[in-house]
Amino acid sequence: MGELIGAKGPGIGEREVEVINYLNIVLMIASLIVASYVPLETFIFAYAFLGPLHYLTEISWLHDRKYFSFEARELLWLCVPATLIIVASGLGRSPWSFQFSVVLMATMLLASAGLGLTASKKKRLIIALVGLLMGVLALWNRELSIFLAVFVPTLVHVYLFTGLFIIYGALKGRSASGILSACVFAVCQLLCLYWLRTPEAYQVDRQFLAASGPFQVVGRYLMPLMGLENSRESFLAFMRLMAFAYTYHYLNWFSKTRIINWHQTSPRRLTIIGVLYAASVTIYSIDFHTGFVVLLFLSTLHVVLEFPLNYRSA
Repeated sequence: MGELIGAKGPGIGEREVEVINYLNIVLMIASLIVASYVPLETFIFAYAFLGPLHYLTEISWLHDRKYFSFEARELLWLCVPATLIIVASGLGRSPWSFQFSVVLMATMLLASAGLGLTASKKKRLIIALVGLLMGVLALWNRELSIFLAVFVPTLVHVYLFTGLFIIYGALKGRSASGILSACVFAVCQLLCLYWLRTPEAYQVDRQFLAASGPFQVVGRYLMPLMGLENSRESFLAFMRLMAFAYTYHYLNWFSKTRIINWHQTSPRRLTIIGVLYAASVTIYSIDFHTGFVVLLFLSTLHVVLEFPLNYRSA
């Protein structure tokens, strides 16, 4: 995805790359400002309304490029049922469901690497088995288990990978505006956590608090690592980070209209995307829990399907 973040793609001139980079700096600042004033509302809006369209359109984009995999069909057969199981396990309340999710995520993480890096079926099988072994061994390491099951499909994807793609694009395109955008992105994270303050008058809405509940699990593990205490302000700092990271991650994707070429997408594909998007948002609006499960499936699926691209860009 380096060409999406700033490096020159086919038919993209230097001036247009500069425009895209500066546009993304504006989007970062806008996301930061909104997230600072209404962190929970911004996060829920981004996740519930921008998220599904991002997942569907990126999966469509990846599909046209065979998921940057040597065997796209094999990747799909592996990812779709695995994602269903990961989501089902993640929603479970028993210890074994979390453990199962850890093992499966580790397996998918390495199996996708094999699919993206080698055409040899034997090597891909070996890499997948190493991933399975890593997942089993991770069960004896709490930090690694949390990283695989909690952080990989959330902040690692929307924050770490986004930052790496920005840096990759800036270095590949040798663009000063690209390097500036990478710096602004890094500073925004620090501002969210340690400098900005949500207005004292801000009241945490119970409805939005409940809606963000599943993601508070991420905060429970992340806040101590960031030196944040268990307080209202620390919670809001974490939600500012989540709101900024998710909002900008989605807007960053939608800003690449010239490179993604939406206008070249077939009417049939656009109709399918539109129907699925409308259905996702409608389900989420009617019943939050059911909508959350649907969005969690789409979110995790698009994360896993992007793994081969992540490895190729590394």
